[in-house]
Amino acid sequence: MSSEAWLIRKAKKGDTKAYGELIQLHKDYFYRNAFCYVKNVDLAGDVFQEAVTIGMLSIKDLKNPNYFRTWMTRIIYNCANEMFRKAEKEIGNLDAEIWDRAEENGGASREEIIDLHNAVESLEEPYRTIIKQKYFEDKKISEIAAYTGRAEGTVKSDLSRAKRKLKLILEEG
Repeated sequence: MSSEAWLIRKAKKGDTKAYGELIQLHKDYFYRNAFCYVKNVDLAGDVFQEAVTIGMLSIKDLKNPNYFRTWMTRIIYNCANEMFRKAEKEIGNLDAEIWDRAEENGGASREEIIDLHNAVESLEEPYRTIIKQKYFEDKKISEIAAYTGRAEGTVKSDLSRAKRKLKLILEEG
């Protein structure tokens, strides 16, 4: 029995250390797969982390230990797809919220709202998500940090960078 098969057997019995060693054996492969799906370094890390968590919680359901890498790759693929579905839903909700906010704030022109929407959408991740959550969903820094899985200090500095980038985009446009 190979050491990998032995680790898989232990992990299936609930040994989290064995599971961690399995992930370490294949982490480069798993991360590359995540990156191939999302095409973004930060998002690939998020997808990888989510997939590792899901895999740990469900490894007992792995039927054939020979297909561990394939099984984890499928989890990565599903996590990436779920992330895309959530992003599409956020964008749809954002359109309605932008119009509602404009009415509440004295009625910005349609062109200004479209420019703002386009500027926010042109931001790369994680800046786009942070701006949307802070200013369109009125979330606190701590809530954004919990949602994104980042430290509060990182969220604050990313928010500051995002605002500077957004300002530059709007000034150029």
